Amino acid sequence: FKLYQLSKLSPKIRQAVLQVCKSHNREVSFDCLKQGLTIQKVMQNGLNLKNKKIAIIGDGYGFLGCLLKYLDSSVKIVSVNLGKISIFDTALTSVAFPSLQINFFNKDSDYKSNYDFNFVPAEVIFQSGINDIDIFFNIASMQEMSQQTIDSYFAWMRSQKSKSTYFYCCNRVSKTLPDGERL
Repeated sequence: FKLYQLSKLSPKIRQAVLQVCKSHNREVSFDCLKQGLTIQKVMQNGLNLKNKKIAIIGDGYGFLGCLLKYLDSSVKIVSVNLGKISIFDTALTSVAFPSLQINFFNKDSDYKSNYDFNFVPAEVIFQSGINDIDIFFNIASMQEMSQQTIDSYFAWMRSQKSKSTYFYCCNRVSKTLPDGERL
């Protein structure tokens, strides 16, 4: 199945997926292929990554950010994840791109808009002042959030000062949270 899905990727995206997996010392998984197929579909529909500032909400070990950077070195990535998970995102990205500028933003540090990667804990994203994002990606993590948190992300997305802002989202239509809240 993985080989079949890998064959569905364009040569450029296939090579980037394999390169990220190699740099992370991991096998190609369904999640890796899903991210590659997502980017392929987005690019086929005309979204140009060149010189874009891209925010990834809930990247999952930094794979999507690394994939986008391998596909176009001009992109700048803002990776938003839970604080403890951000450590993994930062570590794996550092292994994949040891010579690039990487910033771990927290409430005591500055956002470095010119850096290749900024890692921002979700716990401080709404106070970060980041307002220059061109493209937002969310794949599967909003299904783990409360409606209030999702609303806060949408307010943050709407506050961007970029000329055009895009949002790609792939989540469940409905879900039941552990506390019983149904969204």
